[in-house]
Amino acid sequence: MTVENLVPPLELCKQIPAGEFAESAFVWTQETAATKQWYVAHREDVVFCRKNLGNAPPVYPAPTLAEWVSRHGIKGGDKDEYLRFLMKI
Repeated sequence: MTVENLVPPLELCKQIPAGEFAESAFVWTQETAATKQWYVAHREDVVFCRKNLGNAPPVYPAPTLAEWVSRHGIKGGDKDEYLRFLMKI
């Protein structure tokens, strides 16, 4: 299992409205805009590393199931239901 298995796919996370899950533990990001390779990283690491970058690649929140449940209160925490809710955003 990888960290990417714990969060929704990048395509869904790109649809999360600005400001939603701004404090998520994980984010989708790129090492550099030139690499075009996306990966999931800890938000704190990304913020620390990008403090002085003027042209940093975009960052999208990648909420875990626990973060989604704590915010939206899905009973039982079913991951399929979580992904369906995200797809409605």
